[in-house]
Amino acid sequence: MSLPNPARQKAARDRLDQVFAHPETVYAIHYACQSFYSGQKVTSTRVACISLRQVQSGQVTTFSVAKSAELFRIPADAIGDHWNNLERSMLGEFYEFIRMNRGLKLVHWNMRDDTFGFAALEHRFKVLKGRPEEIPEQNRTDLARLLLELYGDHYVKGRAKFKALSRFNKLSMADFLDGAAEAKALQEGHLRKVQMSTQTKVKLLADLAILAHDRTLKTQASVIAQHGAPLRLMAQKLWRNPGYTVTSGMIGGFVVVFKAYDWLFGG
Repeated sequence: MSLPNPARQKAARDRLDQVFAHPETVYAIHYACQSFYSGQKVTSTRVACISLRQVQSGQVTTFSVAKSAELFRIPADAIGDHWNNLERSMLGEFYEFIRMNRGLKLVHWNMRDDTFGFAALEHRFKVLKGRPEEIPEQNRTDLARLLLELYGDHYVKGRAKFKALSRFNKLSMADFLDGAAEAKALQEGHLRKVQMSTQTKVKLLADLAILAHDRTLKTQASVIAQHGAPLRLMAQKLWRNPGYTVTSGMIGGFVVVFKAYDWLFGG
């Protein structure tokens, strides 16, 4: 079992503090798309729904093919014939939202590459002849990666850590569909189910981020994994420079004792 690296653990904690310094600008984001293994002859994966949740207010904003179809008065059984236009409209609305809120910070779960991630959304919109708005890297925070840095590899049992962690923290899983079920629902045309699942996931993501920042997130990580970083840092310093570390520790201990004495008996 690998323990968190002390320096990276501190950096992850600092990153969370930095993100939540202005909670009004923080949004959780998640999206749903067709299966990556569907065998369909397209060069990019079709996107069905994107949801964002404002962390401070809890307000959820959703862009979906289903909503676009309703706006254009296209019946459910005809959506497949108009999919590209509806998807382009949805992605256009999403990137317009990004443009209108340039300073927002996006918390996501493993949206890191062109299979599933911001790059995939950008590429899909370009395929549909759209011009995506840039989302700077510094405005993206991968909660999945931060949790690994904070708690180690085994902070919750199971491979589907997002689902397992949400359950372990007793968060509401209503309307939640896992990846395979979501892709199947999309293939069968159940777009509302997909939309509701995506909205549930973005709420869960926001809740997990808040719990992690507040240090109230429940995990199955060991006490050493969660709280052993300062001790490991001290051990590393002692190993590299024992004389300096012991002297520093003695001075630090003397200062603590002196301050305690002054507080108890000082005038």
